[in-house]
Amino acid sequence: MPAGDDFLRATLPALDLVHNLARRMVPSRADAEDLVQETDLRAWQAWTAGRPLRRVEPWLATICLNLGRDRARRAAPRLEVVAEALDDLADATDVEAEAAARRPALRRVEEVVTSRSDGRIDRPSGKSWLAWAAPQRGSDKRPPDPEWAIR
Repeated sequence: MPAGDDFLRATLPALDLVHNLARRMVPSRADAEDLVQETDLRAWQAWTAGRPLRRVEPWLATICLNLGRDRARRAAPRLEVVAEALDDLADATDVEAEAAARRPALRRVEEVVTSRSDGRIDRPSGKSWLAWAAPQRGSDKRPPDPEWAIR
């Protein structure tokens, strides 16, 4: 018996399963038919390569699912970033200036932490540490030591 007849006898009963899977994976009927044909082609290539099979339906379903996922991956939009745009973005961000602006607040927190013998610090509820320790706007002075900060 020719290999083609064996292949058809084994795979035709699973054709409905493959078609139903393909219909659920792609938007149009034509795309589903293309996916079924591609699945059948891949299955034929593997069949003629002499790979032994025990159960044909799960094998065909796996081929169909993998091909459908590959199509979806290829069709998904990809974000392309031009290298020059990244360079411009990096140049626009002055990291050193941002770090310098935060240093006084961090020094203030460090001073309060080291000034206590037990290392405990209390801060007003609703304020972050940097907001509490940051200097007032328009002023280079630090906020006065509040009594609630050190106990």
